[in-house]
Amino acid sequence: MTFSGDCDVDSDCTGDLICFQRSSTEDPARDIPGCQGEYVGIDSNDYCYARPSPNYLHIIGNGLPAGSYGLCEGDCDFDDDCIGSLICQESSGLSEIEGCTGAIYPGQDYCREPLIVTAQPTPSPTNAPSTANPTPNPTTPNPTAFPTLPVSLCVFIGCTSWNCML
Repeated sequence: MTFSGDCDVDSDCTGDLICFQRSSTEDPARDIPGCQGEYVGIDSNDYCYARPSPNYLHIIGNGLPAGSYGLCEGDCDFDDDCIGSLICQESSGLSEIEGCTGAIYPGQDYCREPLIVTAQPTPSPTNAPSTANPTPNPTTPNPTAFPTLPVSLCVFIGCTSWNCML
């Protein structure tokens, strides 16, 4: 895996590499994905590395314009900070961000896909369909149920017949 240090922002890195940020207060042994070597553990050194997957947690900054943060990127503050329908997930007290992999950077919030809420199933099964035989002949309307009209007022009555007085 390719990596190099010390970077401050993604633009300090070459090609598709991105900057893995660390602070001097966190564990210097915090893994930098895919990196190993004698300088990787130096306090507060940041390194360019290849993001293992699009859903790997990554900090791109704070206070960026609305719509700047992609999937599993932070540090967002509001849903509007995220691209499209992604939402900003506050990370305090969480051990993971739904749909993302990698370690949560302390105090940082990340954009993720919204959870899909499905309707609850019915509490008990519904009745089985009827097994009764269908009515063999449909019921026909009673011909006397329609009024008789003078020929000049002949109108369509019902679905299939004309009822006119001749």
